[in-house]
Amino acid sequence: MSTVQLVPDVKAEPMDSADPLSRAGFVLVLIAMPLVTFNALRATENMTYGDISLAISAVLLLAVWLRQGHPRGVVPLGLLVGSVLLVAAGLISSLPPDNADSVAATLRFCVTLGVMPLLIMFAAPTPHRVQRLIDGWLLGAGLNAALGALDLLGLTNIGASLNDVDFVGVGDRATGLTTHPNHLGLVAAMALPMAAARLGAGGLRGLAAVGLVPLLIVGVVESGSRGAFLAAAAGIPILLMLGVSTRRTRTILLMVAAPVATFVILVNVLGNNELTGSVTAERLGGGAGAKQSNSVRRQTLQDSIAQAGDHLVVGDGFVVVRSAHNIYLQLLGAGGALALGAFLAYMISLMRRARRLALARNGSPPWLMALAAGSGASVCVWLLYGMVGNAIYDRYLYVPVGLVLALGLVHRRFFVIPEADPARPQSSPGSLGAGRRSPRRAYDRVATR
Repeated sequence: MSTVQLVPDVKAEPMDSADPLSRAGFVLVLIAMPLVTFNALRATENMTYGDISLAISAVLLLAVWLRQGHPRGVVPLGLLVGSVLLVAAGLISSLPPDNADSVAATLRFCVTLGVMPLLIMFAAPTPHRVQRLIDGWLLGAGLNAALGALDLLGLTNIGASLNDVDFVGVGDRATGLTTHPNHLGLVAAMALPMAAARLGAGGLRGLAAVGLVPLLIVGVVESGSRGAFLAAAAGIPILLMLGVSTRRTRTILLMVAAPVATFVILVNVLGNNELTGSVTAERLGGGAGAKQSNSVRRQTLQDSIAQAGDHLVVGDGFVVVRSAHNIYLQLLGAGGALALGAFLAYMISLMRRARRLALARNGSPPWLMALAAGSGASVCVWLLYGMVGNAIYDRYLYVPVGLVLALGLVHRRFFVIPEADPARPQSSPGSLGAGRRSPRRAYDRVATR
């Protein structure tokens, strides 16, 4: 039975998700969801296996788009304008045109920022597909955390076999299937709000979230990344603020948030690793190489600020877009005020969409509200981490961006009640009508398996 049949009086735009090309594109994007978090697994120096899957899916989904057309009004205007301005800023900053490295960096950044979210959206035009993509993303984050823990316990040596540096042996920091402990910390921190948003779900997904939330917290801690740890701690309150409003979910989330917040406070007060025995606690207190790291970061920030001041309007080119350990300063240095303003417009527009989808008054069913808040909080975790990190065009960063767009598409197709037909008798407010289900009650019966 189709999802549309379970939601009376709700329109569905003419997108045939049963199209063979659409199905194949979805499967490839689903495969890429965990692979984009495994950025240490590479086909070549500059290409991960997730990139291969995404590239093939882009061709297939483009064919679907040309055949069926695209859904209108789903991508926020600010996101479109921000993307166009970022491309313009990158090309302007790359002048003269023989600056090949800067042009290549511009294209890499813009393809990731613009194409990755759209691929996820076009691949998931139904509730079933959105849920599956989230499953794949959370699976990748959980595997990263689990394999990192096995490395720290000495049961495996996966991180050292994939990277040039044995981070476990050097600093007791795990990498999982990523290239650096900071990537592991950020992957787990970004997935944590989405996993927490599923705690109120029923069935296997809700049960899996109960085990996944503590596993992701372990992943953040074992990475030794201070920025990821503090951003992850902020992710749960942000999730609540974005609109998870069901009492059951809110209670469970508060039970998770309280011990996490207490842990952060104690770590900052005690300033050593006696509380947990982890290197994260020690680094938060200034030990385990944290002072040297701080010194390098301060010098890098000072150099980047001076460099950005020399070309405040157009920047020095996107070849320096990962050099400052602060994504906002990196954008300012790479593309000037135009690039930074465009990126902020992009993100503000996206967060407004996530917030709107997370509110019941806009017709969102409870499961979609929770996932919209979770994906929005995941984006916020990255934006907070970006104040001390340089990750800006890695593919996994834009997974929750794409999920916000996909949830917006699903909301438009299945949960926007069309305007009433004046010629058709209407039920009185609060009644079920003559022999008809209430659309509001029907929302909760959408097939999301």
